[in-house]
Amino acid sequence: MEVFLYQFGILIAIQIAAMFGKNSRNTAVVLISLFTILQVFMSWLLLLQFITIYISYNISNNLYFKNNQAPKSQKTVLKSYENGARVYREYDENDDLSPEIRKKIKSQKEINKISKDMYKNNAEYKKSVDDVMNEMFKNINKK
Repeated sequence: MEVFLYQFGILIAIQIAAMFGKNSRNTAVVLISLFTILQVFMSWLLLLQFITIYISYNISNNLYFKNNQAPKSQKTVLKSYENGARVYREYDENDDLSPEIRKKIKSQKEINKISKDMYKNNAEYKKSVDDVMNEMFKNINKK
């Protein structure tokens, strides 16, 4: 019975550490694992303790860290001309953006999608783009 109380204590220790963040939880897992390797000499108990640590780690992941993930950053670069100069601005779509900027981002994505589809499906368009690119870079690798 004492063995199972000890395993329950390990579970509680990892959960308490997880309340303070991932680094605290990971530190607790490493320290408890080191203690297990150095102090436990019975193979069945060693196995039981590592299984307890693994289960506790997964429980803490599900309780404390799954729902707290930030939305994946979706960065978009908008190109424009201002005062005769080309300007590149990077926007994260998860930020609070004006409707005008959101409309520009949507338009640019549609243009990119149409252009990629045309490049893939239209042989004449593909040849034109490839010819322009080859002409632009024809002298770069010549020594």
